[in-house]
Amino acid sequence: MDAIAVVIAFGPAVLAAFSPWPVASVTAALGVSLTFAVIAWLLRGVDVSGALAGSCAAFVFYRLGGWRLFAVLLFVFALTLAATKVSSHEHSGGRTGAQVLANLLVAMVVLLYPRPTTYTLLLAALAELSADTVSSEIGEAFGGEPRSITTMRKISAGANGGITILGTLAGVGAALLVTASAWMLPMRGFHSWIPVVAAVIGMFADSLLGATFESRGWLNNEAVNLLGTASAAAVAFGFLRL
Repeated sequence: MDAIAVVIAFGPAVLAAFSPWPVASVTAALGVSLTFAVIAWLLRGVDVSGALAGSCAAFVFYRLGGWRLFAVLLFVFALTLAATKVSSHEHSGGRTGAQVLANLLVAMVVLLYPRPTTYTLLLAALAELSADTVSSEIGEAFGGEPRSITTMRKISAGANGGITILGTLAGVGAALLVTASAWMLPMRGFHSWIPVVAAVIGMFADSLLGATFESRGWLNNEAVNLLGTASAAAVAFGFLRL
């Protein structure tokens, strides 16, 4: 599964290398992405397959978005890694290639086809993955007994579809921080409120999918995470069309 994820992640990287809309050279993007992957692996944020998939994503970000967009990706990595470390629920060996791809595939695809809406959709996806990770880690560690998003009944910590007030607030805060990091760089071309709102909606969509499809074995966690980021991007696109 992880090997397949690395191969899939390699596809957008190849397309970015030959993109007619580059912002940075292939050499610079390759150097930055490989350095990022090694550091992420050394920090135990990812395993080997996660490092390979992450390097592909970092290449796409730097090649097509330059240092500003890569800085946002770096901030997202730092934020989610910090939440995982603080919660003491570390993933054995770090996140896998399949997990990295599920979180970043939507953002990579959006970047490959630049449009006036690109930054808004991209930030919505990044803010959602941050919100989902932070809410899950903080909620499970400090939020107390969670409740099911579908029934509001108390369920065991870590169960699919469980939400807590503290975890939800932490997720909203993460979405705000990711959007703010892009604004402070500065980056232009996106509506600042849309990624935050879309990310929060995507975070709840992720929990709803977990409570319904994942709990029944119809989807795995990676598929739910991918659909969560996709839903955030779709909601952002809908807001832009209003």
